Amino acid sequence: MTALRTSGIEVLGNIAWGSHFCTFYETKQDLLDILVPYFKAGLENDEYCLWIVPDSTLITVQEAKQALKQAVPDLDHYFTNGSIEVFKGLDWYLEKDVFDLERVTKAWDAKLKEALKRGYIGIRVSGDTYWLGEKDIWQDFFAYEKQLDDSIVNKPMLVMCTYPLNQSRASELLDVMQAHQLAVARRQGRWELMETPELMQAKAEIKRLNEELEQRVAERTSELEKAMEELKYEIAERKKSELLIIREKELSNEIIDSIPGVFMVLDEGLRFVRWNKNVELVSGYTSKEILQLHAINDFYDDVNDRKTVQGFMKEAFKKGTVHGEATPHTKDGRRIPFYFNTRLINYEGRQCIVCAAIDITERKQAEDALRRNEDRIRLIINTIPTMAWTVQPDGIVDFYNKVWLDYAGEDASRDPNGIVHPEDLPVVMEKWLVNMAAGQAYKDEMRLRGADGTYRWFLVRTAPLRDEQGNLVKWYGVSIDIEDSKRAEDELQLAYQRLSYHFENTPLAVIELDKDLFIKRWSKRAEEMFGWKASEALGKNVYHPDFPIIYDEDIKSVYKINEELIEGLVNRNLSLNRNNTKDGSVIYSEWYNSVLRDEQGNVITILSLVHDVTERKKAEETLLQSYEEIRRLTNHLQSIREEERTNIAREIHDELGQQLTVLKMEVKGLNKKLHDANEGTKQKIGDILELLDSSVKSIRRISSELRPSLLDNLGLVAAMEWHSKEFEKRWAIKIVFNEPKEELELPDSKKNGLFRIFQESLTNISRHANANKIKVSLEKKSQQLILSIEDDGQGFEKEKISGKETLGILGMKERSEMMGGYYEINSIPGKGTIIIVAVPYNGKQ
Repeated sequence: MTALRTSGIEVLGNIAWGSHFCTFYETKQDLLDILVPYFKAGLENDEYCLWIVPDSTLITVQEAKQALKQAVPDLDHYFTNGSIEVFKGLDWYLEKDVFDLERVTKAWDAKLKEALKRGYIGIRVSGDTYWLGEKDIWQDFFAYEKQLDDSIVNKPMLVMCTYPLNQSRASELLDVMQAHQLAVARRQGRWELMETPELMQAKAEIKRLNEELEQRVAERTSELEKAMEELKYEIAERKKSELLIIREKELSNEIIDSIPGVFMVLDEGLRFVRWNKNVELVSGYTSKEILQLHAINDFYDDVNDRKTVQGFMKEAFKKGTVHGEATPHTKDGRRIPFYFNTRLINYEGRQCIVCAAIDITERKQAEDALRRNEDRIRLIINTIPTMAWTVQPDGIVDFYNKVWLDYAGEDASRDPNGIVHPEDLPVVMEKWLVNMAAGQAYKDEMRLRGADGTYRWFLVRTAPLRDEQGNLVKWYGVSIDIEDSKRAEDELQLAYQRLSYHFENTPLAVIELDKDLFIKRWSKRAEEMFGWKASEALGKNVYHPDFPIIYDEDIKSVYKINEELIEGLVNRNLSLNRNNTKDGSVIYSEWYNSVLRDEQGNVITILSLVHDVTERKKAEETLLQSYEEIRRLTNHLQSIREEERTNIAREIHDELGQQLTVLKMEVKGLNKKLHDANEGTKQKIGDILELLDSSVKSIRRISSELRPSLLDNLGLVAAMEWHSKEFEKRWAIKIVFNEPKEELELPDSKKNGLFRIFQESLTNISRHANANKIKVSLEKKSQQLILSIEDDGQGFEKEKISGKETLGILGMKERSEMMGGYYEINSIPGKGTIIIVAVPYNGKQ
């Protein structure tokens, strides 16, 4: 089953039914970037979708639905009619905490049968393996992946398995890639195509074959060029020999001896009359020996060769001229091929023939090599996965490769035009005959009948091969199956129509721009939002002065956004802009921009979905203004509260402490005067003195907690050290305090704020953490003062703490923001809690 389906994943494009591939991801967002377009494409193409999400610690079912709904606005409709289901990973793969590969495989088959029964084209699924990190069942799961890869072949299924990179070992990654047909990765928002061993091997083999073909073509071309040069040389020498024969008497022996090749004059008895030095050098005979030799009997052993050469000689004496090839042997038995040219002349009053011959050994070798190359080329053509053939200059087909015969059948070779569809044949033949007569390359699309009687669309190309003189030697043709691409074009056209329907009915304005930012699409919602009709907007540039859609102060930022898209820095972005309408109003708009590129990375189109957020922007500004007013009020109340704490602490310490001290002194004096008092009275006075001492200490402690005098006198670090020691005494929890190496100069607002956050944090730890140890650090980093408080307590889940318990956290966060900083709290159940507060600090008040 080879029908291509839209994968929705930009690095994959279209993939065939039965595809089983894996994707690797680093973050939760990477996982959503993979799966959302994948399932969006499935829903839009009438496929039943099944999404197995990872464990809820990474992504919940509800989060998966919410992410998909942003891409598929009518997602609720798909869930209502059962086009998509979402399961938790552990619920799908495990039964009673046990993984059974047969049960899971049968479950996929059951879902496929159910989807086909309900009328869906096929099924698109994705299963995540995040849950494997907690299970020691990798070998079983790898076996399941291998079995699944084999089981979905020729089924209308697309199966994508997602693997978290941070939980996968290198050996497991190799196993995963071997168990899948292909692999891609999404890391930090970037796509990577990962090649499987089979794919790499196939590419290497294709590269090797291409290099071998190029080498063979180069060798054949070189040999052809060499043969042509030799042929030119032979023709030139033949002409030269003819001139030499005509002017024989005028030639000297020196000139004859300078002739390349062999030269001889034979009488009617085929005896040597005259010859050049090359005859002696090539044959190995001396001049005396040559006089006694017969030109045929002494140079040709083979009977057939003798008859052939005798026929040449007779024809020369009869017609006056003849040329051909012969292979005489030398004195030492070597056989040398010659090309000879013979002419009848009157030499010294008798009929003779003059013969000039050149050694064509190299040419023969070149011709043999050329034939071998031709055989190799035919073998290569016979093995390529494309229908190919060759045609003689007169239009007769002389070769079909195996793919052509396999498709059309042996019988079709008798009448190759018979496989062309009857409706296409007249036009095809008319065009082919015109191109053949002109000797021009031919290209056309047509339907060709296969051996099974079915027709498929093919792109047919025919190109002429010419020699160096421009003469047509042969036609080479190929037929490329484009049936699937034709269907894809039809599907693309239908998809475009559907897309246009959605564009015109979406509540967002749809604007499409070309690479130069000229408007190609302007939806009805765009007309309603901005006021310009489509006829007014189409063809206009977004920066055209007669089309002032961009607010003047935002032109610079909009230019940067468009430049990032066009230059390829980003593929999509979101911006909030101010826009002018035709009636002169100014609105706030959110622009969701994305760019479509061709395979070379060139911009095809920029698509913008525009949402009018003017009302929301006004509400946000009103809310922000209210929030700032509340923050100023809170800051004011905090200041008043600190002042009240200071006043109360001072009054308690100065007034009440002084009074208790005086009372203690009076009681001590009274105790000295009561010499005769009984033991009960003395004991009572002693208890009163102890109570007064305790009261004085309590007053000092309460006063310090309300407003430590150390905070004003010695600074933040001293106050924190004092409070840490008091906390250890009261709660028996060890505190390790790493204080800053340099002295801090802080304004009262930051000094008070940091101390109160420290104080509130320790209070929360004593009440809720059940901790044994606390680590506190205060340090300066990059123009910031960072306070860190970490305990080893029981921790908590932030989502589950009550509203009352979060008021303290909210207060600390608000204090941090009022100081121009930020507050962060992180906790893991069973592993403690860490609080980090960072405020600006440059060492000066």
